[in-house]
Amino acid sequence: MALCTPRDLIALNAEMPISNSRLNPASDDAFSGVEGVAVAGQFGPANPDAARDALGGQPLTVRIGYQAPNPRLAATVGAITKACAPAGITIVDATSDTTGPQALRDGQLDVLLASTGGATGSGSTGSSALDAYTLFSGNGNNLPAYSNPQIDGIISALAVTGDAKEQARLLGDSSPILWGDMPTLPLYRQQRTVMSSKKMYAVEGNPTKWGAGWNMDRWVYEQ
Repeated sequence: MALCTPRDLIALNAEMPISNSRLNPASDDAFSGVEGVAVAGQFGPANPDAARDALGGQPLTVRIGYQAPNPRLAATVGAITKACAPAGITIVDATSDTTGPQALRDGQLDVLLASTGGATGSGSTGSSALDAYTLFSGNGNNLPAYSNPQIDGIISALAVTGDAKEQARLLGDSSPILWGDMPTLPLYRQQRTVMSSKKMYAVEGNPTKWGAGWNMDRWVYEQ
């Protein structure tokens, strides 16, 4: 399903950059690029031919859900449905009023559309180390129940590593593993709305853990 999911179109509709990051979603794009650069390219535009080949021509039904009502996520399911149909993949919108992380764990869904750990709001804890633990074996936010000793080792190393070069190496090592196992499929950087007075200048949005306050030293308020 990942091969036929139109991540480029979904990100465009969300008016946000496409995301390839799993272990470092709160950090700078420089690290996100390292994490997703290895094999993420094949999971950009929809490729139903590749999806059909991966399935060996066999049909597949996938139940997708999200916390309703959410017109934006409903449109996302619609885009995936349309793009994956030529691959023989039938997408079923299994959303209900009670859809959430527990529905995924109970087997009522095959895919949950949500932020990190099933959150419906912010896509990050604000800490790259904490966000990385989402895919650590046995973690409460590990909704797909993903378990890989290599990834556990990388996450543990990232939590105690402050050297940027070592972080980049670790994230690069994680990339082919996570794209191969596909416990999650990142779609786009989290959406944020920034509001400020018309008299306030230099306020700019920022998708990293610092949010809108990243350049507070440059803000100017004119009375």
